[in-house]
Amino acid sequence: MKKVTLILPDTILHTLGSSRWTKTDEIDVCPANLMRLFEGSNDYHESFRLDTSQIEILSIETVES
Repeated sequence: MKKVTLILPDTILHTLGSSRWTKTDEIDVCPANLMRLFEGSNDYHESFRLDTSQIEILSIETVES
């Protein structure tokens, strides 16, 4: 397993839509929303993403299970 320390933006981009419309909101970074981001969405009409230009990786360490 890995322990990763990141600096993230304050918000996650949440997009809902269809073939005719889309709406993107910024939602707060919190444990529940981060899990939604990491789980990925199998729903064609919904996505969660971060602005990768605002992500900074501080460290990656191996952790024994």
